[in-house]
Amino acid sequence: MQNIKNITTLFLDIGGVLLSNGWDYNFRKKAAAHFHLDWDVFDDIHESMAPLFEVGKISLDDYLNRVVFYTNRDFTRTEFKDFMYSLSTSDSEMIAFIKKLKSQYKLKIIAVSNESRELNDYRIKTFKLNEIFDFLCLHVMYILANLTLRFFKLHWMALKCP
Repeated sequence: MQNIKNITTLFLDIGGVLLSNGWDYNFRKKAAAHFHLDWDVFDDIHESMAPLFEVGKISLDDYLNRVVFYTNRDFTRTEFKDFMYSLSTSDSEMIAFIKKLKSQYKLKIIAVSNESRELNDYRIKTFKLNEIFDFLCLHVMYILANLTLRFFKLHWMALKCP
């Protein structure tokens, strides 16, 4: 453990590490079944809207307008959102472990997440993730896919990460 002093920063994904995955395939399947949506139509429209939704180019309400509420439904937008949010669960053992590591080794913790802004906001507030993270890095896959290696290296150096 001598080299642990060289580690100053941890990058952690929120979904699948500290919490359940966000609005993934399995959760969308559950929502489709729960609200009696035609899965094939729901999934096709989701796939066309996901790139915009996941990088914050459209809001959750815009996403739902296009993916779910493009026709009249026998449930409300609030009911659908509440269901989406209810699927998020925490891994309390992992959260406790990360808090212990952060305290013991004085680590900076950076959150990495590709979830939508609204889902991230809900999950961070509900599970008090702001007590763990020093910095949030959202929409990482989109950002990385659109950066050249040189541009990424410049930002990496600016963060002063090892």
